[in-house]
Amino acid sequence: MGCCIAALFFNDFKAINSIVLGSVFSLMAINQLERDQFKILIQKNKKFIFISFIFRLCLLALPIIIALKYIAYFKFWIVLVFLFSSQLIFIINELIKNYFHYKKRMDEDG
Repeated sequence: MGCCIAALFFNDFKAINSIVLGSVFSLMAINQLERDQFKILIQKNKKFIFISFIFRLCLLALPIIIALKYIAYFKFWIVLVFLFSSQLIFIINELIKNYFHYKKRMDEDG
Protein backbone atom coordinates (compact mmCIF):
# COMPACT_ATOMS: atom_id res chain seq x y z
CA MET A 1 0.00 0.00 0.00
CA GLY A 2 2.80 2.39 0.87
CA CYS A 3 4.50 1.66 -2.45
CA CYS A 4 1.34 2.64 -4.34
CA ILE A 5 1.11 5.89 -2.40
CA ALA A 6 4.78 6.65 -3.12
CA ALA A 7 4.29 5.88 -6.82
CA LEU A 8 1.18 8.06 -6.86
CA PHE A 9 3.12 10.88 -5.23
CA PHE A 10 5.69 10.72 -8.04
CA ASN A 11 2.96 10.37 -10.71
CA ASP A 12 4.36 7.01 -11.81
CA PHE A 13 1.25 5.26 -13.05
CA LYS A 14 3.25 2.46 -14.67
CA ALA A 15 4.55 1.58 -11.21
CA ILE A 16 1.05 1.65 -9.72
CA ASN A 17 -0.27 -0.63 -12.47
CA SER A 18 2.68 -2.97 -11.94
CA ILE A 19 2.26 -3.09 -8.17
CA VAL A 20 -1.45 -3.86 -8.45
CA LEU A 21 -0.93 -6.49 -11.16
CA GLY A 22 1.81 -8.30 -9.27
CA SER A 23 0.08 -8.11 -5.88
CA VAL A 24 -3.31 -9.33 -7.10
CA PHE A 25 -1.88 -12.36 -8.85
CA SER A 26 0.44 -13.05 -5.91
CA LEU A 27 -2.50 -13.14 -3.52
CA MET A 28 -4.47 -15.35 -5.89
CA ALA A 29 -1.57 -17.81 -6.15
CA ILE A 30 -0.95 -17.94 -2.39
CA ASN A 31 -4.67 -18.44 -1.78
CA GLN A 32 -4.73 -21.35 -4.20
CA LEU A 33 -1.60 -22.81 -2.56
CA GLU A 34 -3.28 -22.67 0.85
CA ARG A 35 -6.39 -24.43 -0.50
CA ASP A 36 -4.19 -27.15 -2.00
CA GLN A 37 -2.36 -27.66 1.28
CA PHE A 38 -5.69 -27.94 3.09
CA LYS A 39 -6.87 -30.57 0.61
CA ILE A 40 -3.67 -32.58 0.98
CA LEU A 41 -3.13 -32.35 4.73
CA ILE A 42 -6.62 -32.16 6.21
CA GLN A 43 -8.90 -33.82 3.69
CA LYS A 44 -6.27 -36.34 2.46
CA ASN A 45 -7.44 -35.61 -1.08
CA LYS A 46 -4.58 -35.81 -3.58
CA LYS A 47 -6.59 -36.26 -6.77
CA PHE A 48 -6.29 -32.95 -8.56
CA ILE A 49 -3.10 -31.61 -7.00
CA PHE A 50 -1.04 -31.86 -10.20
CA ILE A 51 -3.68 -30.01 -12.21
CA SER A 52 -3.87 -27.41 -9.47
CA PHE A 53 -0.08 -27.04 -9.52
CA ILE A 54 -0.12 -26.46 -13.28
CA PHE A 55 -2.93 -23.92 -12.83
CA ARG A 56 -0.88 -22.08 -10.18
CA LEU A 57 2.11 -21.92 -12.55
CA CYS A 58 -0.13 -20.48 -15.25
CA LEU A 59 -1.52 -18.03 -12.70
CA LEU A 60 2.02 -16.84 -11.96
CA ALA A 61 2.95 -16.71 -15.65
CA LEU A 62 -0.03 -14.59 -16.66
CA PRO A 63 1.12 -11.27 -15.11
CA ILE A 64 4.61 -11.82 -16.51
CA ILE A 65 3.16 -12.26 -19.99
CA ILE A 66 0.91 -9.23 -19.54
CA ALA A 67 3.83 -7.08 -18.33
CA LEU A 68 6.01 -8.14 -21.25
CA LYS A 69 3.26 -7.63 -23.81
CA TYR A 70 2.16 -4.21 -22.57
CA ILE A 71 5.48 -2.53 -21.75
CA ALA A 72 3.87 0.90 -22.11
CA TYR A 73 1.65 0.22 -19.09
CA PHE A 74 3.79 -1.92 -16.77
CA LYS A 75 7.33 -2.08 -15.40
CA PHE A 76 8.43 -5.69 -15.62
CA TRP A 77 10.77 -5.74 -12.61
CA ILE A 78 8.11 -4.23 -10.33
CA VAL A 79 5.61 -6.86 -11.44
CA LEU A 80 8.16 -9.58 -10.60
CA VAL A 81 8.94 -8.16 -7.17
CA PHE A 82 5.30 -7.87 -6.16
CA LEU A 83 4.36 -11.16 -7.82
CA PHE A 84 6.53 -13.04 -5.34
CA SER A 85 6.02 -10.71 -2.38
CA SER A 86 3.31 -12.85 -0.74
CA GLN A 87 5.44 -15.96 -0.99
CA LEU A 88 8.43 -14.13 0.44
CA ILE A 89 6.39 -12.75 3.35
CA PHE A 90 5.01 -16.24 4.01
CA ILE A 91 8.52 -17.77 4.05
CA ILE A 92 9.94 -15.06 6.34
CA ASN A 93 6.98 -15.45 8.70
CA GLU A 94 7.49 -19.21 8.91
CA LEU A 95 11.24 -18.79 9.49
CA ILE A 96 10.62 -16.39 12.37
CA LYS A 97 8.02 -18.68 13.96
CA ASN A 98 10.27 -21.72 13.63
CA TYR A 99 13.22 -19.82 15.07
CA PHE A 100 11.26 -18.84 18.18
CA HIS A 101 9.97 -22.41 18.61
CA TYR A 102 13.52 -23.70 18.25
CA LYS A 103 14.86 -21.14 20.72
CA LYS A 104 12.11 -21.96 23.24
CA ARG A 105 12.80 -25.68 22.91
CA MET A 106 16.55 -25.14 23.40
CA ASP A 107 15.92 -23.02 26.51
CA GLU A 108 13.70 -25.76 27.97
CA ASP A 109 16.25 -28.51 27.25
CA GLY A 110 19.09 -26.48 28.70
